[in-house]
Amino acid sequence: KEQTKIANFLTEIDTRIQTLEKKKSLVESYKKGVMQKLFSQELRFKDDNGNAFPEWEEKKLGNVFKSSKGKGLSKDKVSDHGKHKAILYGELYTTYNEVAYTIMSYTDFDEGTKSRVGDLLVPCSTTTSNIDLANVTAIIENDIRLGGDITILRTISFGIDNIFYSYYLSHHKKYELAKFGQGTTIVHLYYSHFKKMKVDVPSLEEQTKIANFLSDIDIKMETLNTKIENSKAFKKGLLQQLFV
Repeated sequence: KEQTKIANFLTEIDTRIQTLEKKKSLVESYKKGVMQKLFSQELRFKDDNGNAFPEWEEKKLGNVFKSSKGKGLSKDKVSDHGKHKAILYGELYTTYNEVAYTIMSYTDFDEGTKSRVGDLLVPCSTTTSNIDLANVTAIIENDIRLGGDITILRTISFGIDNIFYSYYLSHHKKYELAKFGQGTTIVHLYYSHFKKMKVDVPSLEEQTKIANFLSDIDIKMETLNTKIENSKAFKKGLLQQLFV
């Protein structure tokens, strides 16, 4: 009887984890599909009065964003604690997604380029493949120390929502951006390579609506992910207590 009680209880936990993972997978699929429709303009939002937004303009990326570089700040100078928040280039494809809501690394060294709200970060090099470099992360804080091998895209004029462009470039332009990578053993991707790439420029209001909509989906996914991890941790702790 005790075996059966334990087995049934653990099965219920496993079922909950599987249900949460299925929900997360469905939300991920929905996000992918809705981004394709939004960025291809198959799906368009209306303004707050129910009117259509203006047509999207097409510009060269170099006419929308200027570029600067991260510098210094070696890996041995970064830790979980320190006076300054910090980002290394490798973290852009291992730690962060489209928006860096929570900065994971710190440093006591006053090195690195300081971020500005509205920056977009693109890793400059990798030893894997071009596609790993086509990850664009929006920064929403000032004074984060940015290490070397990071391309920083900063808007040339007003009217740009960096979170919109983090989604747009990381997904809609991902493969096009990756094609600008150069090299074999080490692949490099620099602003000078892709600044002539054509990008769409919706009105700022439509950019922000799209950015908020996609951010809400990511918050739902993160909530599900937290529940999954908590359930797994609960099961692990329970197993230790039941069988010891």
